[in-house]
Amino acid sequence: MTLSTQYVAEGDRIRCTRHGVTFARTSVCETCLTDPGAPPDDETFDLPPPPLGCLSSEDIERKYVNGARAISKLIATAHRDHLVEDWHVLNTIAKLHDTRIKYLRAASERARYREDEQVVKERERRKREADGSASH
Repeated sequence: MTLSTQYVAEGDRIRCTRHGVTFARTSVCETCLTDPGAPPDDETFDLPPPPLGCLSSEDIERKYVNGARAISKLIATAHRDHLVEDWHVLNTIAKLHDTRIKYLRAASERARYREDEQVVKERERRKREADGSASH
């Protein structure tokens, strides 16, 4: 059993601060076994804002959706104005869309990497804090 911040070492015994139970170091809090409480939510922390000039993954996703809508409007306009016969117009729309997606895909991968890196750092920090308080 991993000691969490609710356990405090008191000499050769451990005290569960949540239940007020004291037990041997080789044992467990019996009340925690029957009443473990809510599971810790590893993802309940705010990410720092993205660096200046960068977007969050949500911002990038929003841009994808808005971009798809804009492309749909261009295609609908081309149909309405009977420009669909002009392959140059459709080709230009497709090329612009492909180029835009390439840029956003790269930005999205970077944003996801940056946010994942922050999640890992936060988990490691919490683990160090829990390990540090359990050893005292």
